[in-house]
Amino acid sequence: MGNDEEVEVCFSEMDRRDDFSWNILISFYSSRGNVKAVVDKFNAMQSKVAISIETLSLVISVFGKSGNVVEGKNLHGFAIKAGLCDDVLLNLLDFHAKCGELGNAAQLFSEIPHRNNITWNAMMSGFVQNGHFNEAIELFRQIEAAGLEPDAVILRSLVDAYSNLGVLQWVEFGVLYLQPKEFTGTENSGNMWHRPDNAGYYTLLCNIQASVGQWIEVEEVKESHE
Repeated sequence: MGNDEEVEVCFSEMDRRDDFSWNILISFYSSRGNVKAVVDKFNAMQSKVAISIETLSLVISVFGKSGNVVEGKNLHGFAIKAGLCDDVLLNLLDFHAKCGELGNAAQLFSEIPHRNNITWNAMMSGFVQNGHFNEAIELFRQIEAAGLEPDAVILRSLVDAYSNLGVLQWVEFGVLYLQPKEFTGTENSGNMWHRPDNAGYYTLLCNIQASVGQWIEVEEVKESHE
């Protein structure tokens, strides 16, 4: 894609500009990190075509990544008035979580009836990004209690939470979620993350144990994976 001027010329020469073409233009400025242009184009678009769910999702994502709280909140209000809030709940949750508006994020989280890994991680990563590590771990325990199978993205957030809490918490993480039960004698050990065919989990466990000098345990884990 060309520079700003070339894109604007191409857009202006279009015979028909629908929401799809406007979204392309907004995506272009989003990729350039030009939040002001995104806001300007979104405002101009409102007088030309109906705002779609796709447009709202796109612009909300831009505000979340840029931390533009004021514009994001205005857009949240727009979504409510347009009757589209339910269609972009996850996007709004992600926006508020990334911007540190955790109260609003938690409220939206509670309104989502069917939560999947994407939903849980949006809330969990919001806690981690804003330094609420214990809350992130508690949310993960709720995932466990719900009987859900977390994915690798949620695991990354869990790792980040524990790693920011210090060495003792790192060890707790390794014992609870990575170490196979044959090394600990506890039934709950490794209940989520023990994957015999995934070297990444074993590497992470070895790194945790090495960080606290548990070299014998490191060798045991390595031998179990050979």
